[in-house]
Amino acid sequence: MYYNYDRKLNKMQKRSLKFTWHRLQTRNGGKKVEAVFEEVYEKLLKQLPMLRDMFTTRTFLSAMSRNSVATLRDHARITVRMIDSAIKSFDADPKRRMEFNELEPRYIGRAHGKLRPYGFVGNFWEILGETIIDVVLAQEAVRDLPGAGQAWVLFTACIVDQLRVGFDESRNFAEDLLVRKSSITSVSEEIRDSLDSTDSNILEYIPEAQVCGLISGFFELKSYFTSL
Repeated sequence: MYYNYDRKLNKMQKRSLKFTWHRLQTRNGGKKVEAVFEEVYEKLLKQLPMLRDMFTTRTFLSAMSRNSVATLRDHARITVRMIDSAIKSFDADPKRRMEFNELEPRYIGRAHGKLRPYGFVGNFWEILGETIIDVVLAQEAVRDLPGAGQAWVLFTACIVDQLRVGFDESRNFAEDLLVRKSSITSVSEEIRDSLDSTDSNILEYIPEAQVCGLISGFFELKSYFTSL
């Protein structure tokens, strides 16, 4: 799922991003980069009160307790790691670009698909992107460098695009899985009905082991998809 940033960012913009990202982590008026992104999420919750409700709902917290990323601080830290990984990918070896990386925005967006029942919708990603831009561009490490603001706007748009694509993919995957489960169930029921309604004498023409194998195979498939 490698994303080609070269299509959106020129060499100067990528250089600017690498330089300002290093400054955000080392020379940002004493503010840690994790604190910058905690500010992002605090501001995001003010814009989207329903997100704050999600974080305080017992059922939501119960669902998130099975995940290592649950609190606002956790989200700030994973966002820092995601951005760090994306910026490092600018110089990645082409041979390794197709390797799976759990910090890829598209993968992270897909992982949030399970939050739809709690009210999470796709346009939240755009609002997150706008908030990141507002907060990051106000940092001492970024605002003093000419052209850095534009580079961060374009880069953040790339991140948001990937998050949104992954989130939308999760819906398509879930719908496809339901269709496949329904299809397997339907086929297995048709075979069962067909065997029930057919003269039992016809089975004399089919080896007993083959009949058992066919029936067993279809019910194993049904059991597999039902468990997903």
